[in-house]
Amino acid sequence: MFGFLWLLSLTSFATTAPPPAAVPPINPDRPDQSDGAGITPKGFPIVEMGYRQTQSAGTVIRQFGDGPLIRYGLCEKFELRFSPGAYSEFRFFNQTFKGMEDASIGFKYKLHEGKEKSGLSNPSFALEGGTSLPTGSHFFREKALQPGLTGIADFSINDNDDLAVNLSYSLLRDNGQQFGQSGLSASFGHQLGPKTGSFLEIFSSMAPSAHGGTHTFSDLGVTYLVNNGIQVDAYAGRNIDSKETQFFFGAGVSFRF
Repeated sequence: MFGFLWLLSLTSFATTAPPPAAVPPINPDRPDQSDGAGITPKGFPIVEMGYRQTQSAGTVIRQFGDGPLIRYGLCEKFELRFSPGAYSEFRFFNQTFKGMEDASIGFKYKLHEGKEKSGLSNPSFALEGGTSLPTGSHFFREKALQPGLTGIADFSINDNDDLAVNLSYSLLRDNGQQFGQSGLSASFGHQLGPKTGSFLEIFSSMAPSAHGGTHTFSDLGVTYLVNNGIQVDAYAGRNIDSKETQFFFGAGVSFRF
């Protein structure tokens, strides 16, 4: 209930901001896992945030912020990205841990501008890079940097459909031990109406078996463009490769100054 009220207050704040004029409609990277190749216009920073809840046997994770992200375009091909980290509540049976997650900094660089409505023949390409920063609360903090790199292919199929594919690699740490994790995701987006969109996605993370092995998830969601500079969203998903059920859901808002 607290998460819903928190999100509602953020949405109310966002909708008081005047929509930017003479720029394309906002195109956030949330709520799916797959980022697009789009760069936020110079002079019009974007804030993306939400609420996410993940549940599995004996475990509940509530994230107030849901990977909050500030995007600032320096030119038409390059943007800076900063996340202050979400405030998280981690419940494991009768134990509860609360605090801030680590912040992160990064960038996105558009390598190639594809052709609109070209099917799968001429996608846009972009590269994302970044690292976590050891700023979180004691339970959530990793003392060392955790860098990562993501390659993005973004297909404008037709007026209503698009496809984003991401391939990533990160150096993570667990109890002081470093390991590599690769990821692959694909998100198919379909425009339901002038202001309403939807997506269906599948994504996997692959790490050494000592750190969890391979996990595959699927999610779907909807977005609604409130005006040219504000979009709200909702989504839900679950794992599809394990007998132990893990599911998640969330909602959020993105707004442009």
